Amino acid sequence: MMTTALVVALVICLAMVLGITGWRGLTVMLVATGLGLIPVLFGSRRMNCLGILLLPFTCNMSGFGPTIAQFLRRM
Repeated sequence: MMTTALVVALVICLAMVLGITGWRGLTVMLVATGLGLIPVLFGSRRMNCLGILLLPFTCNMSGFGPTIAQFLRRM
């Protein structure tokens, strides 16, 4: 059962995200919440999900993202 403090914290987080980033940020937050629940629901390790998220991010930040995307389009 959710306690009052948990509900208040959730409302504050939602209000902050909505106020700072708008509806797009709230959508990203909901998608990220869903991704974060996958390991809990299926009993997998969180590091596996983190690796799947970090690899594309690292490739884009290092400048190799467009090159990798062109390579994958040719396949």
